[in-house]
Amino acid sequence: MNARSFSMFVAGVAALIAVDATVASAQATSTTRIPVSKEAPGEVAKVDTVMVHDTVTVTGMARVDTITTTNTVTVHDTTTVTQLPGFLRDVGGVYFGLGAGVALPYGSIRTVNEPGFNGQAQLGWQGAGRALGLRADVNYTGYAENNQFALFGARPSVWTGNLDLKLNLPLFRSLFGSYPHFSLYALGGGTYARFQALRFRTEDASGESSIPIAIANVSQSYESKFGWNAGGGLSWKFGSKELFVESRMIGFTPDRSGQTVDMAKHVPITLGFNWY
Repeated sequence: MNARSFSMFVAGVAALIAVDATVASAQATSTTRIPVSKEAPGEVAKVDTVMVHDTVTVTGMARVDTITTTNTVTVHDTTTVTQLPGFLRDVGGVYFGLGAGVALPYGSIRTVNEPGFNGQAQLGWQGAGRALGLRADVNYTGYAENNQFALFGARPSVWTGNLDLKLNLPLFRSLFGSYPHFSLYALGGGTYARFQALRFRTEDASGESSIPIAIANVSQSYESKFGWNAGGGLSWKFGSKELFVESRMIGFTPDRSGQTVDMAKHVPITLGFNWY
């Protein structure tokens, strides 16, 4: 090996050593200062600073964030309450009523008394949708005089107090549609009658009316008698108000000593209003 070849061999080995040192130093701290000093008597120390750059490869680990998502589902239950207007509702309970009309005489008071004015006030209870109710009323009638019998005294008058059961009948309720509420009803019960100057016809032994007409004793003071009543009517209810028209028969018989008197049949026909 000549000198030239040997020199190239040495240079190659030195280069390999230098590369190996560079790779090894790459594992050290990022920046390392290596002081190199020469100290000799009479000389000034010289500091050579060699900067070694270290490249550090950082392999980052994947970060997994756990996100918990809470989905809140709100369910709204919608309840629809249908509130009917007051005038469409079927109102029940306690009611007060007023009415007026005419009264017709039948039985032993027919012919000897003429039809007259009738007035009525009432208090009752009827539950909404209920068939059976209770009613109490006071009824007044001023009968007109028959001119043929005017000489028997004052104008006849009749007061009655009636306590009745009232039965609503489920017939033809939708006759006028769903509004107003239409109703048929029947009523009946006991009666307490007070009357004054009321004319009564008498009967003969055969049971036929006397001809010419005979008048029983006419009392100018009030008399009292228990009796009965029965009848019915129609009503149209507009919310808390009720229009009604009714007719019934009220029967009672006076005491006339020594005289045969048939039952008096007092028939008021009344138109009025109830308020619930």
